[in-house]
Amino acid sequence: MQASRLIYLSNVRFPSPRAHGHAIVRMCAALAECGLGVELWHPGDATPESIFDFYGLPRTFEIREVANLGLHGAAKVLPGPLATGLAYTRGLMRSRIAVRAATRAGADVYWSRDPNNIYWLTRYDAPCVFEAHAETKKGRAALVTRAARRDCFLHAITVTSHLREQLVEIGVPPEKVSVVPNAVDVDAYRDLPDRDGCRARLGLPTDRSIVGYVGRFTTTEGEKGLTTLVAAAGRLRAQNGARPLLVAVGGPVTAIPNYLQHARNLGVDHENLRFFDHVPAPEVPLWVRACDVVTVPSPDTHYTARVSSPLKVFEYLAAGAAIVASDLPAIRETLTDGEDALLVPPEDPDALADAISRLLDSPEDAERLRRNALALSADYSWRSRAERGLDAAGIRVQRSPSS
Repeated sequence: MQASRLIYLSNVRFPSPRAHGHAIVRMCAALAECGLGVELWHPGDATPESIFDFYGLPRTFEIREVANLGLHGAAKVLPGPLATGLAYTRGLMRSRIAVRAATRAGADVYWSRDPNNIYWLTRYDAPCVFEAHAETKKGRAALVTRAARRDCFLHAITVTSHLREQLVEIGVPPEKVSVVPNAVDVDAYRDLPDRDGCRARLGLPTDRSIVGYVGRFTTTEGEKGLTTLVAAAGRLRAQNGARPLLVAVGGPVTAIPNYLQHARNLGVDHENLRFFDHVPAPEVPLWVRACDVVTVPSPDTHYTARVSSPLKVFEYLAAGAAIVASDLPAIRETLTDGEDALLVPPEDPDALADAISRLLDSPEDAERLRRNALALSADYSWRSRAERGLDAAGIRVQRSPSS
């Protein structure tokens, strides 16, 4: 099918410091870059200016507020089963209101991560693409299965192979599901200062090795491996007479006291640890480039092993960074041990520390990984991701008059 106008229906309130908010606005910008006239509909009252400024993006697509249902308070005071039922019903009602408004506004194609939205879009015979970043379970699985039977359900794209398999298992036709991993703004990493220049701008020392973690410290699924990384920091070998500095950036700040207490319990010197809250998106490349080694210390949970496609992996690749990451199936879909990263057993601080020290001790090995990482990043631009999604769904862009 041909399309010139696309509406992206989101249930995320913007701006959001979480990775999913960043990914949604980047995807909207990439779809617009492909030539589509794009509108992002979301349940919030933020101004378009605050959203584009927050993410450091030019205004290449439109923002519209979706009517919301104010039932949050009721869910908090009801018993568990009733609260769950209310939340499910509220989600369906909210989606129907949003979809009805969006289809009345008119677009050639609709895009959403929300199974409720996809279900109602197919009820209104609206051509749609489902983007899955989490498992589709229970009642929502039934909605997606029913939606996938309709011709207007164009395609589903998932960020990992496991998510594709899960959609096929619940009844989505295999030919209607493709794996399209997350991506990165590769242009943001061009023309950056060198390592010491980045450190000078960020107030970081230039005379010590720095090991980095750039991303949220916790998610709704749990802790993301900072406790293992803190333990590994205490085992790192000194470099030129000084122990490497661990720099973790991304927040939330409420988690920092727990990491500092964990360090005290292990006897890790606080002088070798620095934690920072969420930073503006345009600053992320500076923090990554400032590090000698960057890490993805994900624990071995079902979510991190099978479901998650961490944005930080793609940021690290674009920076041409020396990466040490947990050896998990989802990580291996992007990184290859010994070629563009070192992969280590998850939740093993000794193995993590040994791999980090190996790269700090061997500049030649680190440089080889950096070159390969940078070359690999060319496959993971947001523009490329948008094009792959459109191609998988059989959508040919008919450039909008305003593009």
